[in-house]
Order: sequence, then C-alpha cells, then structure tokens
Amino acid sequence: MSDDLESLLDAVNAAANRHALLAEALHAPFGLSAGMRSLLLLLAGGEALTLSEIAERRAVSRQFIQKLATPLIAQGLLLAEPNPRHKRSPKLRLSDWGQRIVAKLRQREAAAHGAILAALPAEARAQTRSALETLAAALAAAMPDSPPVENKARRAAR
Repeated sequence: MSDDLESLLDAVNAAANRHALLAEALHAPFGLSAGMRSLLLLLAGGEALTLSEIAERRAVSRQFIQKLATPLIAQGLLLAEPNPRHKRSPKLRLSDWGQRIVAKLRQREAAAHGAILAALPAEARAQTRSALETLAAALAAAMPDSPPVENKARRAAR
C-alpha cells in the first residue's frame, strides 16, 4: 500500500475510532452499543422494517441485526409486530419507550455535535464529505470481482 493511501486510511480510522469512543461515552448511561443506537435511529424514522430490510440498508448480515434487536426487544425499546407478508419475519418498530430513549439520545448528542461542528467551518465539512465520498467510491471500484451476496429478501422478491 502506498504511504499516501496508508496515511489517509489511518486518518479515517483514527477519526472513526474517536467517534466510536465519543458514542460509547454518550450512550453508556442507556446501556446501548453504537450498533444498537444506529438501529434505534433507523427505526425512529417511523417505518417498521424486517431484520432483512434493516440488514440490507446497513450492509450487514441479518444475523448481526438479530443480535442487536433481541436485547432491544427484551428491554422494551423495540416491538416485533406481525408481518402480513411473511409470518416468520416480523416487522420491528420503536415502542413508545424506545421513542423517548431516542429523544434523550438525540439531546445528549446535540451538545457534542454542536461542539464538533463549531470546530469545523462549513467549507471544511463540505471538502471532507466530498473527499470521503470519493474515497468510498475508489474503494468500491477496487473491490475484486466476486458474485454478490444474495440474501433471502432478494430471493423472495424474485
């Protein structure tokens, strides 16, 4: 790997690691991992989704989402509702308690995010976003050709 690319990826990883530490500190009082928080925020949009739909949106396995969802259901933050299209694949949505927790999470995050944004002028944010999008596209283009991973949701849609 070239030194340029290595140093760029090191900077991206360092920022991601610092973000993970910040997220862990912000969510610790709620007993939530970053993955759990991400799942709650995805469902805060109001749309009930199956595990497979969530996994597809997050580009992870259904099993990974199941591991996140199970404790959230047990804690009463998520509800598993019947899915008329598939009896064995319930739709998940936030419970009222889950909505209140998401509101509290967003409050805690707003202060931290405000401080971060204050340290980054709008022009720097736009340049960073553009550079990261370009990097993501270059990484995707460099992926060796391999058959796409097919999941049950895609097969069922056929």
